[in-house]
Amino acid sequence: MISLNEFLAAVEETAAENPSYRKGGSGFDGSCDCIGLIIGALQRCGGKWSGIHGSNWAARNATTGMKRIVSNSDLEIGDLVYKAKTPGEKGYDLPSRYKGDKDQNDYYHVGVVMSVYPLRIRHMTTPATKMDTKLGAWSHHGWCSLVEKENWNHAEGEAGISIDRLHDCLAAIEKQLDEIYNMTGGRG
Repeated sequence: MISLNEFLAAVEETAAENPSYRKGGSGFDGSCDCIGLIIGALQRCGGKWSGIHGSNWAARNATTGMKRIVSNSDLEIGDLVYKAKTPGEKGYDLPSRYKGDKDQNDYYHVGVVMSVYPLRIRHMTTPATKMDTKLGAWSHHGWCSLVEKENWNHAEGEAGISIDRLHDCLAAIEKQLDEIYNMTGGRG
């Protein structure tokens, strides 16, 4: 299993190399696509991707606990997030190999939650990697089965993810207080 710290660092390492978009790429030759960003990060950490190079395969075979996103609070740092289309929706194009599956969603795009508060989703699209700060069309999330969920240590701290969540919550509260202060002209 790959640690969450290693996985997130590898995602950012790939993004920092500024790869160009190329279907089928995984970041090692200066190019990648959306699932390639995840596959390349896993491989940089010594992981092995044994499936198809596709977000639909990842959603069905390498993501556990897949659920619909209702709000940002549903997400966890490290979650894989997906954009999906349902049968009959414009742009729906489920690969034929999945036509018999119980889940008929077409998971056409994937990204990684780097932060929840504030929201930051790293993903690869034309022409380069992007960081989304709003949910927008991101509709589903789950955990990559090749990444260890426990024992994530923020800055090598003992308290792990709790420290990061506390930090994110405090930052969100600070932002809300600043907005209130600005709306009232500093009169509280």
